[in-house]
Amino acid sequence: LVQATINGQTVSPTDGTLNLGESQLNAQTSTSMWLVNDNTIATSVTAAVIDGANAEDFSLVPSPEGALQPFRQRGFQIAFNASALGPRTATLRITCADPLKSPVPVTLTATGTPSPDIAVETSDGVSNNTPSTALRFHPGQRDQTLTIRNTGAGTLTGLSFSSIPDGFTVDPALPPTLAAGASFTTTISCWLESYAPSASEIRIGSNDLDENPFVVPVEYQGAAHLEASSPAVAVLEDRTDAIGFNRTAQQVITLR
Repeated sequence: LVQATINGQTVSPTDGTLNLGESQLNAQTSTSMWLVNDNTIATSVTAAVIDGANAEDFSLVPSPEGALQPFRQRGFQIAFNASALGPRTATLRITCADPLKSPVPVTLTATGTPSPDIAVETSDGVSNNTPSTALRFHPGQRDQTLTIRNTGAGTLTGLSFSSIPDGFTVDPALPPTLAAGASFTTTISCWLESYAPSASEIRIGSNDLDENPFVVPVEYQGAAHLEASSPAVAVLEDRTDAIGFNRTAQQVITLR
């Protein structure tokens, strides 16, 4: 008996065929499988091979040869690495010591899909995730514009936003998917306060296997320390004198 785990579900081949799902081009995925000896007599797996039209896209890790005791099972994995787009197929042939049940052929099918490619641009000029292109929030600046582009051929999915430390938000929120060639623009806001230049980072998660998450370093600075003017205390005349806020958010007013 051959079984597999696909998307968390335990399944058996349907009419001798097992669909392993989709995978991005040249991005390996693995499906957990196992052989079950549902007999009262011990048996052994003498060979397990993959052949067929696209056999090079499938591989066994590890090969499941060896003795198999009654009502026991042996696990292994089938790796799928699509070398071309579209349907891919091969046949898994399992040979065991029971001549009445051997060989066991299982047709393997899977689909190679195009890959997405995430690109990020900001109003501060950041367009990649290298440390030399940090996104800067200057003193007193709260917002920056953030644009996400999908420059690949596949759909960008699983988009998410986070920051280290917490303190950055986006509005509107990122969409769950972004079609090939599409873009999405939002506003990123910094709510952190720091009297000295500080470093952080924002992270954009997706199904882009090369850049997940896409990391953008961030530099920010909040209000500076209070710098007293001279004189430190002044008597104000009605409608004549102005209160100076010299790089600080507060001043003290006394009414007499």
